Amino acid sequence: MIRLIAVLVLAFCVPFVLHGLLTLLRGRGFVPLPTSLRGKLWLIAAGLVLAVITLVSLMGQAPRALGERYIPAHLENGVLVPERFEKAQ
Repeated sequence: MIRLIAVLVLAFCVPFVLHGLLTLLRGRGFVPLPTSLRGKLWLIAAGLVLAVITLVSLMGQAPRALGERYIPAHLENGVLVPERFEKAQ
């Protein structure tokens, strides 16, 4: 779960980092984020789109098939039974 959150935060930060690099490459030196509301909203929207794309792509890599349910690890008679997927009934 922490890895998923870290990936989403990273995907959200990418547009801001790209904006900083772009301003450095243009020769203007580092300038703060755009002061106009339109510029800020564009960067936030781009970050959210990247976060959603990342989340959807990670969901597609889930190790389960449709029609299966997840059974978490649990104790049965003092013995640890590992996690598994079972066919849904």
